Amino acid sequence: MGITETGYQLKLISEWRQDIISEIRTTYPDLLLAPESIEGHIVDVVSNRLYQADLKMQALYNNTPKYAVGQALASFGLLKGLIPYTPQPASGNVTFVGDFGAEVDAGSLVKDSSELEYKTLADIILDEVCGNKIYIGFTSVPTGGTWTLNINGTSYVFNYDETDITLHPLVSGATGSYLEGFVCELTEAPSGVEVTRSSVFNASVSAFITEHEDLFKKSVNVLAPVPGNFTSSAWTVTSAVTSLPGVNYIYNEADMDSGTDAETDEEFYIRFNDNSGALGGTINGIRNLLPLLVNGDETEDLITKTVIKEHSGAGPAGAPNPLEIFVSGGISRGQSIADTLRLSLVSAGITLLGDELWTVTDDDGFEHPTRFSRVSSKLIYLRASIEVDSTFPGVDALKEAIIAYGNALSVGEDVIRIPGVTSAFAQVDGLTNIATLELSNDGFTWASSNIAVDTYEESEWVLANIDITVI
Repeated sequence: MGITETGYQLKLISEWRQDIISEIRTTYPDLLLAPESIEGHIVDVVSNRLYQADLKMQALYNNTPKYAVGQALASFGLLKGLIPYTPQPASGNVTFVGDFGAEVDAGSLVKDSSELEYKTLADIILDEVCGNKIYIGFTSVPTGGTWTLNINGTSYVFNYDETDITLHPLVSGATGSYLEGFVCELTEAPSGVEVTRSSVFNASVSAFITEHEDLFKKSVNVLAPVPGNFTSSAWTVTSAVTSLPGVNYIYNEADMDSGTDAETDEEFYIRFNDNSGALGGTINGIRNLLPLLVNGDETEDLITKTVIKEHSGAGPAGAPNPLEIFVSGGISRGQSIADTLRLSLVSAGITLLGDELWTVTDDDGFEHPTRFSRVSSKLIYLRASIEVDSTFPGVDALKEAIIAYGNALSVGEDVIRIPGVTSAFAQVDGLTNIATLELSNDGFTWASSNIAVDTYEESEWVLANIDITVI
């Protein structure tokens, strides 16, 4: 370990311990050196001291990240709980139109006009009623000439500056422009659509059917199989890579969310420099790194919040103060949390306290009882009566905004009515007055006042506990 061609590599406490034990056993092969023995405790103390010295060396070397690249630069970022951003795929939503009951399996591939591919993220069945719709697209805004739209044999000639597509006898409604294209609703089912242009019309034009009243549709989220900085414009994802039985048309009504390339060394260095996170091994380092290391690439049951309590004077004389790590989320990851704390983040000489007890086994086969605690929850109940106008999107939208506000509160943060909870109400259109707003922590005792939350407690918000009445 130490400074290598890939940067400063910090030796973990477990690795220091194993190295020391190996050297001792060269001379004294019969010593067990178990953690609970006097000899084992001495090894733990020495391992801790060496680890702390190594942390200082790592911090010192941290003064020169601007000269590092690749893995060396990434190792500096880990000191602050940062890792380079990995490339992300483009994503969006695609609609399939076809026979009633037609199935499109998850993983089906579709593509845009440039052959960029996307895969569907869920199984779907086409069962939603369709209208009669077509799309008309232009490569640029025309400045002269005419173009002709033919639907089911009925034609209409448009001047280059005409944007009212309802002039065509079969178009009952239209939205859009020459820049973004026109989505048209028809008075009858489309059997054929064709566009032509005059010789002086200086934009290419195309049209296709998107919906037919005899067919059915369903939308699904899609993701590019390959990550990278690309996207697809609206109405360009129109075909399947391989034929899909029962599917007649495919379209994307909105632009895809663009993917991203991997973060470059230059970009990561700027973010590293701007971030004031603490070094690993410190209180802030443990707080920042624990979710990062435990969550990894997982998407469910993640650690969402971590707080640390230092129990001053609770350990043996001369020993570091014990720590109690409080974790929110990661209910199924208890063993991983304990392993990460004891083997990677917390020095061997520091006692870990907590309500949960796990057994951690190091590389030498020795077991280490390891504790941490869970952040406790305080259920929050809310009831309110409100006045709204015609733009109000509905009670469910307001409840979602309240839940989002509550989930964003930190551990130990009190629930404040005004301006706290009311800031969530302000996120929803059409709310003209909050007539009453009461809070409760049991659902029985209500008050127009704040709710206090303990230091190692967090408020818990669920939809079933929110009651909104429109008056």
